[in-house]
Amino acid sequence: AARPRRARPFPLVLRDVVDASDDSVVAWADDGAAFVINDADALCRDVLPKYFRHNRLASFQRQLSLYQFRRARLARAEFGERAGGGPPLAYRHALFVRGADDAALRGITRAKPA
Repeated sequence: AARPRRARPFPLVLRDVVDASDDSVVAWADDGAAFVINDADALCRDVLPKYFRHNRLASFQRQLSLYQFRRARLARAEFGERAGGGPPLAYRHALFVRGADDAALRGITRAKPA
């Protein structure tokens, strides 16, 4: 009997989100070691429903947290002001870098429950 197909791991889907989205919505930071959400409203409205079964920023942020992504502080030169003002949301993980292959991204695992 065929086994049901497992969902792609979150880090692989996240790479697709960052790579395929318009930079005005979500983009790699200049150094390729973080990604930046430039327009959270457009992310929730246009991007998240294509890749996930939800369109909520809080759910997306919870997934990032589960996979041990951390908020990144970027030099002001690396970003413009985001829609709504203030610095954009930026996240990093040591293994999640621009150009990382599937094997590297599969090394990003969910945090073990405390």
